[in-house]
Amino acid sequence: PRNTSATCMSKECVVQEMKARDFYELYNSSSTIKGPLRELCLRREFQKALVKKTKKEFPSVNDLREAFDAADIDKTGLLNHDEAKALLTSFDPSLSEEEIKEVVQTFDLGETGSISFDEFKLVFGMSEAQASSI
Repeated sequence: PRNTSATCMSKECVVQEMKARDFYELYNSSSTIKGPLRELCLRREFQKALVKKTKKEFPSVNDLREAFDAADIDKTGLLNHDEAKALLTSFDPSLSEEEIKEVVQTFDLGETGSISFDEFKLVFGMSEAQASSI
Protein backbone atom coordinates (compact mmCIF):
# COMPACT_ATOMS: atom_id res chain seq x y z
CA PRO A 1 0.00 0.00 0.00
CA ARG A 2 1.13 3.50 -0.81
CA ASN A 3 1.00 6.33 1.65
CA THR A 4 -1.16 9.12 0.30
CA SER A 5 -3.39 11.81 1.58
CA ALA A 6 -6.04 13.99 0.02
CA THR A 7 -7.91 17.07 1.01
CA CYS A 8 -11.54 17.44 0.07
CA MET A 9 -12.26 20.87 -1.36
CA SER A 10 -16.06 20.57 -1.27
CA LYS A 11 -18.75 19.19 1.00
CA GLU A 12 -19.65 16.57 -1.60
CA CYS A 13 -16.48 14.46 -1.48
CA VAL A 14 -16.74 10.72 -1.13
CA VAL A 15 -13.63 8.64 -0.52
CA GLN A 16 -13.50 5.22 -2.09
CA GLU A 17 -10.76 2.64 -2.14
CA MET A 18 -9.96 1.04 -5.47
CA LYS A 19 -8.35 -2.35 -5.83
CA ALA A 20 -5.18 -2.43 -7.93
CA ARG A 21 -6.83 -4.64 -10.57
CA ASP A 22 -9.63 -2.09 -11.00
CA PHE A 23 -7.17 0.81 -11.11
CA TYR A 24 -5.14 -0.79 -13.90
CA GLU A 25 -8.30 -1.62 -15.82
CA LEU A 26 -9.33 2.04 -15.60
CA TYR A 27 -5.80 3.20 -16.40
CA ASN A 28 -5.60 1.09 -19.54
CA SER A 29 -9.15 1.78 -20.69
CA SER A 30 -8.53 5.08 -22.43
CA SER A 31 -5.71 7.41 -23.43
CA THR A 32 -7.75 10.34 -22.08
CA ILE A 33 -7.50 8.71 -18.66
CA LYS A 34 -4.04 7.18 -19.00
CA GLY A 35 -2.21 10.43 -19.82
CA PRO A 36 -3.42 12.51 -16.85
CA LEU A 37 -3.00 9.59 -14.43
CA ARG A 38 0.53 9.03 -15.70
CA GLU A 39 1.32 12.73 -15.17
CA LEU A 40 -0.11 12.58 -11.67
CA CYS A 41 2.04 9.56 -10.81
CA LEU A 42 5.18 11.18 -12.22
CA ARG A 43 4.55 14.40 -10.30
CA ARG A 44 4.10 12.32 -7.17
CA GLU A 45 7.51 10.71 -7.73
CA PHE A 46 9.06 14.18 -8.02
CA GLN A 47 7.26 15.25 -4.86
CA LYS A 48 8.55 12.22 -2.94
CA ALA A 49 12.09 12.89 -4.17
CA LEU A 50 11.83 16.48 -2.89
CA VAL A 51 10.60 15.24 0.50
CA LYS A 52 13.61 12.93 0.71
CA LYS A 53 16.06 15.66 -0.32
CA THR A 54 14.70 18.34 2.02
CA LYS A 55 14.00 15.87 4.83
CA LYS A 56 10.63 17.57 5.39
CA GLU A 57 7.06 16.72 4.65
CA PHE A 58 6.00 18.13 1.34
CA PRO A 59 6.35 21.87 1.58
CA SER A 60 3.51 24.18 2.32
CA VAL A 61 2.94 27.20 0.13
CA ASN A 62 5.46 29.09 2.25
CA ASP A 63 8.14 26.41 1.80
CA LEU A 64 7.90 25.93 -1.97
CA ARG A 65 10.84 28.24 -2.66
CA GLU A 66 13.05 26.27 -0.29
CA ALA A 67 12.06 22.98 -1.96
CA PHE A 68 12.67 24.40 -5.45
CA ASP A 69 16.03 25.83 -4.44
CA ALA A 70 17.09 22.47 -2.97
CA ALA A 71 16.67 20.91 -6.42
CA ASP A 72 18.22 23.86 -8.31
CA ILE A 73 21.82 22.68 -8.03
CA ASP A 74 23.36 25.32 -10.27
CA LYS A 75 21.23 28.13 -8.75
CA THR A 76 20.03 29.45 -12.12
CA GLY A 77 16.40 29.68 -11.02
CA LEU A 78 15.49 26.88 -13.45
CA LEU A 79 15.47 23.12 -13.02
CA ASN A 80 16.94 21.44 -16.07
CA HIS A 81 16.90 17.79 -17.08
CA ASP A 82 20.16 16.98 -15.28
CA GLU A 83 18.96 18.53 -12.01
CA ALA A 84 15.64 16.68 -12.23
CA LYS A 85 17.55 13.47 -12.99
CA ALA A 86 19.86 13.95 -9.99
CA LEU A 87 16.88 14.55 -7.71
CA LEU A 88 14.76 11.69 -9.04
CA THR A 89 17.50 9.07 -9.22
CA SER A 90 18.59 9.88 -5.67
CA PHE A 91 15.09 8.74 -4.71
CA ASP A 92 14.61 5.94 -7.24
CA PRO A 93 17.70 4.85 -9.20
CA SER A 94 15.56 2.59 -11.40
CA LEU A 95 13.87 5.49 -13.20
CA SER A 96 14.63 5.45 -16.91
CA GLU A 97 15.77 8.41 -19.00
CA GLU A 98 12.34 8.38 -20.65
CA GLU A 99 10.56 8.58 -17.29
CA ILE A 100 12.79 11.46 -16.19
CA LYS A 101 12.07 13.25 -19.46
CA GLU A 102 8.34 12.71 -18.87
CA VAL A 103 8.63 14.19 -15.37
CA VAL A 104 10.31 17.32 -16.71
CA GLN A 105 7.63 17.60 -19.40
CA THR A 106 4.81 17.43 -16.83
CA PHE A 107 6.28 20.45 -15.03
CA ASP A 108 7.53 22.35 -18.08
CA LEU A 109 4.27 24.15 -18.84
CA GLY A 110 5.97 26.62 -21.19
CA GLU A 111 7.73 23.82 -23.10
CA THR A 112 11.15 25.47 -22.69
CA GLY A 113 13.04 22.34 -21.64
CA SER A 114 13.38 23.46 -18.02
CA ILE A 115 11.14 24.09 -15.02
CA SER A 116 10.75 27.62 -13.69
CA PHE A 117 9.70 28.42 -10.16
CA ASP A 118 6.40 29.81 -11.49
CA GLU A 119 5.68 26.49 -13.24
CA PHE A 120 6.70 24.61 -10.10
CA LYS A 121 4.22 26.61 -8.00
CA LEU A 122 1.38 26.13 -10.47
CA VAL A 123 1.95 22.39 -10.82
CA PHE A 124 1.80 21.92 -7.08
CA GLY A 125 -1.76 23.19 -7.00
CA MET A 126 -1.48 26.87 -6.37
CA SER A 127 -3.80 29.19 -8.20
CA GLU A 128 -2.14 31.87 -10.31
CA ALA A 129 -3.15 34.45 -7.68
CA GLN A 130 -1.51 32.43 -4.89
CA ALA A 131 1.56 31.73 -7.03
CA SER A 132 2.11 35.39 -7.81
CA SER A 133 2.01 36.31 -4.11
CA ILE A 134 5.18 34.35 -3.23
